[in-house]
Amino acid sequence: MIVHNTEMPTASKNSFFRAQGRLNRTSYLAWNFLSLIVLFVLAALFIQSVSISNIHFLAMYQPSWAQSDSLIIIEVGFFLLIGYRFICQIKRLHDLNASGWLSLCSFIPYGNVLFELYLIFAKGSANSNHFGEPRPSKPWEKIAAYLYVIAVITATIAMSMIWATLNQLN
Repeated sequence: MIVHNTEMPTASKNSFFRAQGRLNRTSYLAWNFLSLIVLFVLAALFIQSVSISNIHFLAMYQPSWAQSDSLIIIEVGFFLLIGYRFICQIKRLHDLNASGWLSLCSFIPYGNVLFELYLIFAKGSANSNHFGEPRPSKPWEKIAAYLYVIAVITATIAMSMIWATLNQLN
């Protein structure tokens, strides 16, 4: 006889390294912001490592093992970040009472932008659903979500100003 676990996950049992549970819009934005910060740090480390390697290459000097090891560590960090982003998407889909398999929509060119907008703007289930009780946002998540929105708006304005300036130069 097969016995299924019928216990609903609670907000206190949610772990951020497991795909079980739910993530509301505010918390999703906050964790996106933290992922973006980690991505910038990893990208800066990668650029610094590659620049050092290129200087050594131009000087006909082989990069040391420490430099190649740091590149491997940075690449592992990128893959862990991608995996964590999928976990956040799955949890957000659970809040929308949808299957986590829909996170594979991230691989559809141009459709991934629409999918991400859906995850950001769609209202989740107010009450418990198939994936458990709603998880309330923590105060720091609310602050991080607002900072993320401000950063996106600022970056959009800056990019449009850069684009306009480049168009005037041509």
